Amino acid sequence: MLETLIQENKLESVLESFTQQKELYVEEMFKTDELIESLPYLSSVDDIFKWWQGSVDVYNSGIADEVNSSSLIKEKAKESYDNKGTVLFNDANQLDQKLEQTLGQIIGLFRLSSLTYARSLIYASSEGLGTDSHFDQNVNLIFQVSGQKKWWVAKNDHVENPLTRFTMGTQRDDELKTYSQNFPTEFPNEANEYLLKPGDFLLLPRGAWHKTKVLEGESIALNFTLTIPSWVDLLTSAFRSQLVKDKRWRDFASELDRPEKIMEFEELLAELKVDLIDLNAGTILNTTENQH
Repeated sequence: MLETLIQENKLESVLESFTQQKELYVEEMFKTDELIESLPYLSSVDDIFKWWQGSVDVYNSGIADEVNSSSLIKEKAKESYDNKGTVLFNDANQLDQKLEQTLGQIIGLFRLSSLTYARSLIYASSEGLGTDSHFDQNVNLIFQVSGQKKWWVAKNDHVENPLTRFTMGTQRDDELKTYSQNFPTEFPNEANEYLLKPGDFLLLPRGAWHKTKVLEGESIALNFTLTIPSWVDLLTSAFRSQLVKDKRWRDFASELDRPEKIMEFEELLAELKVDLIDLNAGTILNTTENQH
């Protein structure tokens, strides 16, 4: 289905933007009638709810963002949407094999690690609503199916390559604090503005500040998000897959006030240091890429 969403003559631009971690806006990237023919439930929010199975995330009052949302049964979520709400259908690829296959095509296109967490989401918002200022730890491919949604996208000068998302007005998580500055309380003044209309596309790189607002109609957006492992993730994953084979590493980290327990840990670390001498990228990648 990727050929329905991304024009062949735009593939190079999409790849270039992904590699350079820059946003890319393309007008009339795809034909909405062809997409809806393939995924008929995208014809309206009512049809999405009829098709959907399971719970739906609903933005709560206050900060308009996933960080301030509740997971409701779809009947309650539909009531919230009808009362001028924003809803998010998570992991839609689990219900539609076409979306799952498209995610596989995208992973192949970008040549990503097998440890990439890829999923498809459907955002639905009433006119006048949107999402507050934040950045994500993942890459987003956004396809506007209906309605007109305004996007503001700004460079993030406060942290590079974040491993977690952050929403203005909330607290940074403990790890994020260790490698980032204090974040602003207002959206950066210098921002690019994009008006996504039906058929338009936006590639949003990891870490970019962004916010949205629906300007006209009932907005439906089909998103593909890619949470790509960092080198840290690959290293720690490879380490764990090897270390868990040794029962000593699986032992409880308990009685830490006993010198004997500390000595046992020291012995394990000494053995690990020897193993690290022969460690190389090929060994790590052979371990991580063959896990799935």
